[in-house]
Amino acid sequence: MPPIVPHHFIGDPTTVSKKILVYLPFEHLPDILRLLIPFKNWNFYVYGFVDTSENLGHLHFRAFSRSGFLKDLGECAGVICNAGFELPSEALHIGKRLLVKPLSGQMEQASNALAIAQLHLGRAMPELRRNTVER
Repeated sequence: MPPIVPHHFIGDPTTVSKKILVYLPFEHLPDILRLLIPFKNWNFYVYGFVDTSENLGHLHFRAFSRSGFLKDLGECAGVICNAGFELPSEALHIGKRLLVKPLSGQMEQASNALAIAQLHLGRAMPELRRNTVER
């Protein structure tokens, strides 16, 4: 039987401390900016909101690129994403810290977030909260 999680990573990816991958395509960009701007000691690689890559201080906006996304996922110290299946599974599979925000009204995302929190695999936040990111 083939593995559930794709084999995008061979060997141990190099982790870059203070690098966080952010993929929250169903959130509003101003809300994400309010969430991340205060954490100036961290580098956030935010996917899904720009057509061309752009760096604004510690915020690095990335146009979607499968190879770039997988590189950043392999290098990051942690992931902030919605509570779907694929990205949280891949992040956990390669040992990344995980913070999930379930999509409102999506029972399977709420269930995934609850399981991640209860199994101590990561943290969940029902809404974008600065104090949760800080922890």
